[in-house]
Amino acid sequence: MARKPPPVDPALEQQLSAAGDDDAVEATFSLHPPSDSSPLIDPAEVRTQVARLVKSAEDATGQKVRDLNVLPRIQSFVLSAPPKVVRAVLRCGEIASALANIQPESMAIEPVTGSGKKPPPRRGGKPKKGDA
Repeated sequence: MARKPPPVDPALEQQLSAAGDDDAVEATFSLHPPSDSSPLIDPAEVRTQVARLVKSAEDATGQKVRDLNVLPRIQSFVLSAPPKVVRAVLRCGEIASALANIQPESMAIEPVTGSGKKPPPRRGGKPKKGDA
């Protein structure tokens, strides 16, 4: 049974469309688990599988990956490569999902600034020194 194409982050789709043939696109990929009964891939096997996927994509496109970081314990890898290489990796059946490594907006939760008012006085508790 053939697997359906992996879900792809819309930001990654946009970056792939906007990139020139030799531009680098950074993407994070997660791998499918081997089976429902065995959801984890051995870290050494993750490295082997990623090396095979990357070599296959490079051979198919004639272009090279610029940077690669394998995250074996979370069954993922991050690469920087021309769009054709990223698309070739996306076509591999072992890919579970893909997302843009560089997001268009900050993912940080910004602190809320106060209104400048003093907080209300404390009620209850121990009396302050001198109050008795």
